Amino acid sequence: MANIKLMSNQLANMIAAGEVVEQPQHVIKELVENAMDAKAKHITIDVKDEGLSLIRVEDDGIGMSEEDLPLSIQRHATSKVFNIEDLQSIQTLGFRGEALAAIASVSKLKIFSKSKETSGKVMEVDSGEIKSIHDYAMNQGTIVEITQLFFNTPARFKFMKSSFQQQKYIRQLFMEMALSRPTISFQLIENDKIYKQTSGSGDTLLLIEELFGKQYATVTQKVTTQIAHTKMELFLGSPDINVSTKSYMHTFVNQRYVKHYGIQESILSGYDGRLMTKRYPFVLCYITIDPQRIDINIHPQKLHVKLTNESVLAYHIRETVANHLNSTIRPLVRPMQIKDDQYSSQTLEFEENLDIYESNEVKQTKIPTMYYIGMLGGTYGIFQNHEGLFLVDAHAAQERVRYEYYQDKFDIKNVTQIQRIVAFPWTLDNEMIEDAMKQTSLLKSFQFDVSKEGIHAHPQLIKEVDLNHAVEIILNDQTLSMSQFKDQLSKDMSCKGSIKANQRISQHEFEHLIASLNACDEPYHCPHGRPTIIQVTYQDIEKMFKRIV
Repeated sequence: MANIKLMSNQLANMIAAGEVVEQPQHVIKELVENAMDAKAKHITIDVKDEGLSLIRVEDDGIGMSEEDLPLSIQRHATSKVFNIEDLQSIQTLGFRGEALAAIASVSKLKIFSKSKETSGKVMEVDSGEIKSIHDYAMNQGTIVEITQLFFNTPARFKFMKSSFQQQKYIRQLFMEMALSRPTISFQLIENDKIYKQTSGSGDTLLLIEELFGKQYATVTQKVTTQIAHTKMELFLGSPDINVSTKSYMHTFVNQRYVKHYGIQESILSGYDGRLMTKRYPFVLCYITIDPQRIDINIHPQKLHVKLTNESVLAYHIRETVANHLNSTIRPLVRPMQIKDDQYSSQTLEFEENLDIYESNEVKQTKIPTMYYIGMLGGTYGIFQNHEGLFLVDAHAAQERVRYEYYQDKFDIKNVTQIQRIVAFPWTLDNEMIEDAMKQTSLLKSFQFDVSKEGIHAHPQLIKEVDLNHAVEIILNDQTLSMSQFKDQLSKDMSCKGSIKANQRISQHEFEHLIASLNACDEPYHCPHGRPTIIQVTYQDIEKMFKRIV
């Protein structure tokens, strides 16, 4: 007797549902993608009980005929891909022909549809089995109505998230879908209440305002660039507006929302030095690429894609973001909120003369002219001009000055080595020194000659006080390139040598620091992303005193 048997269509569809529709938001995603592929201009998503009681997606797309309706829930039936060549150049969001069949197998389903040439019809389906098809008066388009989702797979409920989490997922999906198509009007209704809706104007900045609020739209700028035949539109939020997760970084490839680690990291690299650790910007990245240069058939939910020449594309995006931010930097504007107990009596001290960190010639004027008033809490300099009040963090400001000094002076292509008559002694622990003896060739590639007695030669720029730390950086990450070593050393040296708490800075010293900061390429953030200057405008002050509303 044969042990191998063919599955029934219903069983195959229910297994497929486990991959395609694990949660209610996956059902919504598949239905909305079908609506967008049907050239809809208006899409309404209606959910109740986070999609478990009702999911209803209505569109005004091309619709389906009576002949198409029963085929639409058959597995591997599709109107989008017909041969291998089509699969190599996919231009639609859906293409596998699995989604509706999988959804129908685990729910009670109604599909209302009317094409331009035919009359309206409604098809009722229960657990994948068609119960009836009959006439229904409606406008052109399609309505898919799903009730009792997962009613015949009760085990699925064990893995459901909380209602709050399900709502969060659905809202996040709605934002992704709406952002992917600014020319389509979207509406999300939750338990008979409108959550958000978009106009479909095609204006992405207006779309950002509709979805996130005016505070995001006003600090976001559009940058357009192109490499070969790949076009990119970047909507870059100010570093001042940042969040604790990457959920506000959205990438779209050929109008498809995707999760692409390489592109995301290239954008973050462009923001390097402008954001604090574990803070992330608001960014929309739209990439238009030849469909033959992208593979989207690598993930059940089509969230991950492969692109040709990904490394070249990532480098170009990073440079575009960095160049834009360099040309648009400005002080952080924030209403001042002060609590007395936040400040101590500690003051600041210059450990070294600032002259050595300042170039003789100011390269540009990026900081507005402002006049010194005094110190706040022994930490912040207070300045003013006709625009309002400015607070300057002395430590963060000098970090930036020192960082750019080392970045400018340290030429990785021509590192000058200095030979010492007497070896500079080790301050590292014995284990690290033993490691250094095993890695003499590696250290030599960074212009260090070492022995058990100490450091005999090193790059001329690196000061004696930083020599041991420089060796430690190399030993801790033996895959570092010279440019990565330079960047890490610059950050560490800038922080270590900058102003510390304990003694007050004079007015002359603070004005000297501001002059040095004004010579920097990026004067408004320290190398770790913290702001150096915060502006409180006169309008902010008048609002605090209720002079204006």
